[in-house]
Amino acid sequence: MTVSNELIGCIIGKGGTKINEIRQISGAIVKVSNTEEGSKDRTVTITGSPAAVNCAQYLINASIERHKSLDPKPTPASPATVSFAPSLAAAP
Repeated sequence: MTVSNELIGCIIGKGGTKINEIRQISGAIVKVSNTEEGSKDRTVTITGSPAAVNCAQYLINASIERHKSLDPKPTPASPATVSFAPSLAAAP
């Protein structure tokens, strides 16, 4: 499966804790490719029994979805419109 570089951290986790958890729970072998120059994606290779592979895929997808829901990308700010009207007060 392919995962964007922006999201790979939520699969690996700090110090590899998340990927180790996925490996332990699923029983699958999960490997993440190194960053390739010019690529915005990383390849995640999952091997093992069909049940282990399915479990690992589920855990990876759940981790990505959880990350997306907790850290939505900010929307670009729209330009502010400022308007004013000159004062019509009479000078003394």
